[in-house]
Amino acid sequence: MKKLGRLFSGVHDFTSEEARQLLHNKFVVVIGDSNYRAIYKDLVYILQTDELLTLSQLKQKDGEFFENDRQVEFNGSHSRNDYRLVHQYRTRHHLVRFYFITRVYSTYTESILNDFRADLEADLVPDVVILNSCLWDLNRYHDDVPTEPPVPKAIREYCENAEKLFQALDNILPSSCLIIWVTALPIRENAHGYVIQVGGSVAFLG
Repeated sequence: MKKLGRLFSGVHDFTSEEARQLLHNKFVVVIGDSNYRAIYKDLVYILQTDELLTLSQLKQKDGEFFENDRQVEFNGSHSRNDYRLVHQYRTRHHLVRFYFITRVYSTYTESILNDFRADLEADLVPDVVILNSCLWDLNRYHDDVPTEPPVPKAIREYCENAEKLFQALDNILPSSCLIIWVTALPIRENAHGYVIQVGGSVAFLG
């Protein structure tokens, strides 16, 4: 903990008032998995209070409203590739939206891009887009009858899909929009899970 304290000693501890000023009249979009849902919750919460999120708030079920936000879409198919969740927090001067995705580029991602197009037509321009997708891509999309090694195939498709996404974002969003791609979190030393599971076997990326 002492090492962490030294590491973050120079990090500014933002207040709710500062957050509201920084994001005044801003449209922020967060796209990703459950880790990015937590980022969305952090943003929504700090816009309303100086308190930190509680563990129970972070674990709050997806089908529920969160701190005065609105659930735009939810299909309830948790842990499946077709999982859909969209939440939005909106006030007179702030707009924060969250999309849960299970793949960096898919037909569902295309629907999100269509949302961006509709927003732009309504003069609603995203100012910041924070996004990531990785572990679901590598772990959840494998052929029942593989025609090539699953791990290299997953990585190749991931890179191809990431390129598709960024090309689409570049074509749709104006240059004024700040796009923040966050790399996948490191795997802890005592992790009990897997990175890629194919059938009954487990593969780890070295």
